[in-house]
Amino acid sequence: MPNQNEVQYKPYDICVITAANEHQAEGYRLQLQWRKDRGTLPEETEFLVYADPQGKRIGSGGSTVYVLYKILERFYEPSSNIKDPISIIQNKRILILHSGGDSKRLPAYSAVGKIFIPLPTSFRHNYGQKSKTAQPVPQAACLSLFHKNSPSSGLVALFDIILGNLIPLPCLNSGQLVIASGDTLLSFDPSEVSFSDSGITGLSYPGPVEVASKHGVYITSRAASKENLREVTNFLQKPDYDELKESNGLDVADRAFVDTGVMNFGVDAIDILMRASGISLQDGKVLVEKGSLCEGLINANVKLDIYEEIPFGMLDKNYESYDKSHARANLSSFMKALRDIPFFVCLLPYCEFFHIGTSKQLIQNFHIASYTASVYGFQNFNNAKVIDNTALSNAFVYNSVLNNGSLVINGKSFIEGCFLEGKIHLGGENVLTGIPKGSGDINLKEGVCVSCVPIDNGEKYWVAIIYGIEDDFKKSAEDDSATFLNGSFKKWMEDRGISVFDLWSNGEYGELWDAKLFTIGNNIVDSIRISLDFQDKSVFQTEIWRNSPRMSLQEILRTIDYETFVCNFSNLIGTWEA
Repeated sequence: MPNQNEVQYKPYDICVITAANEHQAEGYRLQLQWRKDRGTLPEETEFLVYADPQGKRIGSGGSTVYVLYKILERFYEPSSNIKDPISIIQNKRILILHSGGDSKRLPAYSAVGKIFIPLPTSFRHNYGQKSKTAQPVPQAACLSLFHKNSPSSGLVALFDIILGNLIPLPCLNSGQLVIASGDTLLSFDPSEVSFSDSGITGLSYPGPVEVASKHGVYITSRAASKENLREVTNFLQKPDYDELKESNGLDVADRAFVDTGVMNFGVDAIDILMRASGISLQDGKVLVEKGSLCEGLINANVKLDIYEEIPFGMLDKNYESYDKSHARANLSSFMKALRDIPFFVCLLPYCEFFHIGTSKQLIQNFHIASYTASVYGFQNFNNAKVIDNTALSNAFVYNSVLNNGSLVINGKSFIEGCFLEGKIHLGGENVLTGIPKGSGDINLKEGVCVSCVPIDNGEKYWVAIIYGIEDDFKKSAEDDSATFLNGSFKKWMEDRGISVFDLWSNGEYGELWDAKLFTIGNNIVDSIRISLDFQDKSVFQTEIWRNSPRMSLQEILRTIDYETFVCNFSNLIGTWEA
């Protein structure tokens, strides 16, 4: 029987997206403005984007504290005579979506960030009329909050559905802070969710050991005020079977309660978090105590994980054993203060993760049937204009125009955000994203992928990023397991007469992320041609490549021309909707 519980439908007062650096943050702001201009965001919500300070990683916990500090700075009015920081947060419903990753294993969407990965659906959340109070919505109507063929922006991204999914979560009238990951789509019944009025409530579901071993896991005791709301007695990070068994973390079916990444902070927990971080109001200003955790975060010399230090602090665990060799200054008193926060978890009967972390997952997740795809109506050829799809039986295509008669695809492939006109030959397991109109012919070997990105480093250019389906730009090039175009990176360099000095100015091996591999130019055709030649040492012209202006993937992402990027996508939408 369907669950007849009611869920509360009240948009957030504030929604914050975190970013890795200010340039990525500016791209996120343009994405949000693009949606606002098309009326696809809830009018009641103020959307903000904050980058980690100084472009250095401070962790999801650090970003949470830093965002609270920035919210106080933004909304505090000295004339209000408010003396307590929590008074500014009280009665507000706040959502933080952590999305500060570089997507080093997913170059296709490094430019937009995982949170704005487009999805092959026309589903859109119907935010309805303005409402200052929470409105009960029958569970059976939850999915009707999404509907097809609404006034369309022509694009639905991961962000749009995540936001819509998190709005129906229980609303705490005294105020609340909801934390979630911006790169994972969770499919669950919001009417099954219960939040405690106080403390922190996590959200979990029963999953197999192989999934639990890659995530956080909740260990619980007796039920709290509601049957599915339990007190947390322990929290494990990526435990194996033996640790789960020893910690009484398995049910009779050998399932563990896997962390979804969603956490709800009651007003009392927010208050303790801010006080323990050294944030206060004095003399009409938001102040940060000298030597405090918040000061360390602002100076980017402290790192804090919301899924490790925060739970461990509440449970009074020995967090030092989880030290990852990043700075722990100012953490001791902060961790002790967390002991006063009640810790609960809501146990869902079912939840499905839809996560795209690698290039290979990008192809796999859209070529297989899943509950998520069924619920949100993922469809091949969504928002696509294709002359002849008979040659596309192996391809998943959306948000694209294929205006070519010569098309050969020999294996599972993925095409999104492209305008293809020339001769296209794909060997299989290929990913094509962002290919603009006029790019010419494209011939890719099996497992080779291309993404085109506009950049602006004083002048406007294009760059074609070529990479292998198995490549991981996180790896050091000195590591024998490092690959480029799916083969040994060192062998690729050797075969083409490329030296370490060609790729790293200091003449020492670095990460692939920092290697100056990719040529930039005014003409996208030339940039693509040089990149395509990477595949074959017999046609690769090393001197032309060496003398061409080049950038690393890291440099590209810090100079993306987001305005051109959004403009080109808008033009593409106009073409497929024509």
